[in-house]
Amino acid sequence: SDYTEESAAALQNALQEAKAILADEAPTQEDADAALEALTDAIAALQEKPSIDFAALEAVLSAAEAIRRDAYTEASAEALEDAIAAAKQLLSSPTATQEGADAAAQALTAAINALVDKVQAVIDQIDALDDPITLESGEALEAARASYEALTDEEKDRVTNYVDLLLAEIEYYKLQAEEAAREAEEAYKEEAKAIREAKDAAILALQEYEAHAAVGHDDAHVAAAEVALAEAVEAVEAAQTAEALRQCVDDGIEAIDEALRGGLILIDKTALEEWLKGRYKQMPRTMLRYAIEKFPEAERQKYLHS
Repeated sequence: SDYTEESAAALQNALQEAKAILADEAPTQEDADAALEALTDAIAALQEKPSIDFAALEAVLSAAEAIRRDAYTEASAEALEDAIAAAKQLLSSPTATQEGADAAAQALTAAINALVDKVQAVIDQIDALDDPITLESGEALEAARASYEALTDEEKDRVTNYVDLLLAEIEYYKLQAEEAAREAEEAYKEEAKAIREAKDAAILALQEYEAHAAVGHDDAHVAAAEVALAEAVEAVEAAQTAEALRQCVDDGIEAIDEALRGGLILIDKTALEEWLKGRYKQMPRTMLRYAIEKFPEAERQKYLHS
């Protein structure tokens, strides 16, 4: 209908009343005149719907539908889809208003402006990593790595600070290894204490046996000697196990150091120099030495002594 819902309904009611009068077998002139007047008034009172300018909404909608959703983060792309669906629904609504059309166009424009480029989101995620990296940085590192791996190869090439993620991961794993080494060291100390106590107990037991051996080899002395021997053997085995554990820890730390060194050396020198700016003075000395190991001697000395 080209008329407002209210005025069209009033006309429909007047028309029904007029038809009822015509259907009456004995209508009065008064009723007929009243019905005619009501119908005439309803026609005169018809109000045309205000024209709605959908041009702005249709233009924004066309632009929105042309956008590649896969170039943006899932959340921002979904928000755009919701805004597109709302705009289409309004365009097909018989009760649409100009205010509604304008609001839909603004909402759609806002959704377009709020789109977050996937590559930029990863760059921002890496920039937001802890500096320096700590043992509490693991969750953020995992999230940044997952976001990076979700990119295509072409998109990965546009992540300009990927080197920062690599170095952060290396530092985190080194911290984890060092923490594991400290825990193992504590465990080793406890084990070593137990070993000493077991050895002392074994020696005392053996000495007690030797003291009694001169006066006789009764069953009690033989049993004591067997217990002492078992404790001595257990102590030796425990000592060997603990020493092996310590060696494994030492080997692990050395492997982490080598990985750190290798990772830094393989990074492009220009990218590494850029990364070192503003960081090298706060870096652990060992890490700095690994980073600049392949630099010319003059440059190495500048980093080490400035």
